[in-house]
Amino acid sequence: MSLAFATIRVGLLSKTIQASRSLPALYLGGARLYTNATIPTPKEIIVEKVANFEPTEHPWMSQMPAAPKSLLPQERVLTMVVANAGAGKLKDVARDWKYVPKSFHPAGMEAILQLNCLVGFPKTINALAAVQKVGVERTPEWQEEHSSEGNFFAIRGDEACSKIYGEKYQKLRARMAYLHPLLDTFMVEHAYGRVIGRGGCLPLRMRELCVVSVLSGQDVPMQLASHVQGALNVGATQEEVLAVLENSKLIWGEQTYNQAIEVAKTVFNQNAAK
Repeated sequence: MSLAFATIRVGLLSKTIQASRSLPALYLGGARLYTNATIPTPKEIIVEKVANFEPTEHPWMSQMPAAPKSLLPQERVLTMVVANAGAGKLKDVARDWKYVPKSFHPAGMEAILQLNCLVGFPKTINALAAVQKVGVERTPEWQEEHSSEGNFFAIRGDEACSKIYGEKYQKLRARMAYLHPLLDTFMVEHAYGRVIGRGGCLPLRMRELCVVSVLSGQDVPMQLASHVQGALNVGATQEEVLAVLENSKLIWGEQTYNQAIEVAKTVFNQNAAK
């Protein structure tokens, strides 16, 4: 290398270093570029900021039969949020979120987060973006629990799934393993261990009522029946399930609602016959 060429390279490097002092530090990982620039806070990404309304003021409340007192207004609104998210109705998701009290935002974010197991990541991402635009109270409860045990999620998933499916749990595991061995692993470790089994602000009863609300419009009667029973297994009442299914009438129409009600009544009748 000639002295002149070396001098030019050193000069260019010096200018690059000086210029970089005013920019976020950049790190090259493989073929992707990462930056340690500060991630925008919620206030910086909100495009619509509105005051929250009382859950009882939600326009759908007057269009549906009264729910049992055990199903709180904010819980019922939350089942509307996830059902509209499952239907891809983002304007309705944003409207519904305005009626979710800020103190209930952690539960709401959990309910939306678990949609990835029910309707996939695209709709989950879109729903989370919709509520972020309205405004979200951020909380440490968003963080994922960790354990030194390598099988932590498998253990927690096994516990949550067995509570929901009860006496049918082993039959479910056998069927999933028969369909595909990894499907059984994904179900237990991810769907139930990493997502539905998360503790804290959204107990299993509400998680299952939200699942029922979403599945009621997906034309999956077998899975809907399983989760209607699952909701009952973890503390929901028949009246709460029926109140949640009212959402499907306003989102997907009368026919879908009637089908969902038939599924639920079949489950109720089977329990009564035992």
